Amino acid sequence: KQFDAALQINRIAHEANPRDRLTLAAQRFYVLCKAAKKPNAADFEMLGGRIDPLNYIELSTALDNLYAAEASQSCPSIRFDQLSREIAMVLDIELDNNSLNAAQAWSVDYYLIDYFRRRGETEIAQQRLSRLVSLGSLKASYYQEDFKL
Repeated sequence: KQFDAALQINRIAHEANPRDRLTLAAQRFYVLCKAAKKPNAADFEMLGGRIDPLNYIELSTALDNLYAAEASQSCPSIRFDQLSREIAMVLDIELDNNSLNAAQAWSVDYYLIDYFRRRGETEIAQQRLSRLVSLGSLKASYYQEDFKL
């Protein structure tokens, strides 16, 4: 029941806060993971939100929690490939619209790049990393050197 209450509060917050919907959606997926509930189409639709440039750290924390759960294989109900691609698409739109700078995007994209790298999808990881390096992310360039993508 506590998970149901958390999901209900999350939906209310998502509807009331259009500026930070992606963070709230990522947090929702974490609750679904912990509740061992399978996301439905409406949950995936929530991923179409924006990234608030003032709260991008909250999104990176939500992704850190999600991908830690994925790495420990404690979320069999979550399709992380689909989830990661959806989040990457929103991040790309935010970068294209100059809604986030490269440093802000790195804080989020780090988790996506690491996820794709761990799955052996190094081409996708490299494309994401190269884009951030070309936009001036110093941290992305260090990561690129360290991991030899």
